[in-house]
Amino acid sequence: MLTLGIETSTSRAGVALFHPDWSFETAWPAGRGRLELGTQALETLFRWAGVRPGDLGLVAVDLGPGSFTGLRVGMALAKGIAQSMAVPLVGVSQVEVLAEPVKWWNGRLVVWIHDRRDEVFSAHRLGGTFEAPRALVWTDALRQIRQPEETLLVGTGAVKWAQELRELLPDLHLGGPSLAHPRALEVARLGLAKYQQRGPDDALMMEPVYVHKEA
Repeated sequence: MLTLGIETSTSRAGVALFHPDWSFETAWPAGRGRLELGTQALETLFRWAGVRPGDLGLVAVDLGPGSFTGLRVGMALAKGIAQSMAVPLVGVSQVEVLAEPVKWWNGRLVVWIHDRRDEVFSAHRLGGTFEAPRALVWTDALRQIRQPEETLLVGTGAVKWAQELRELLPDLHLGGPSLAHPRALEVARLGLAKYQQRGPDDALMMEPVYVHKEA
């Protein structure tokens, strides 16, 4: 099944086409006024792959948490394509997308998604599942990391505070820039896997995941 992945939750947006036999992906900085480049990027992607929008079998989109504006733009694009092409739609969590490239890690896996200023969306995985992400000041999120020698930290927050983290927790395993931003290709892969497991999401009920700071 040909799957389109849409990623607009952070400062780097992307789209990807995933087929079991091949894949194409492109990304761009998602600064002010650049999220609208998604339509142009999609046209280029289909041309590279030599396929038509009508060949799509599934659309997958990152639900967040992440940028408020970015999530709304990505969701609107995904819903519009799914509706116009009459194909199913699936949403995936950014936490799962960031964890996918390092799912082999058998210790504690922590995802930090930089929100604004000194805040992160933090989620921990110990075993097979993640806890729900929480919005925290990064120093408070840091206090939750126990046994740093057995912990891998990934996401944009891990890169933003890399220097401070190395000084404060030298035994912590830090993921670099290649593990900071969610990739549209992983969105597509995870979306297809979820669709095969449980079917499509209800496009009318689908909303971005917004995490609010605890009082």
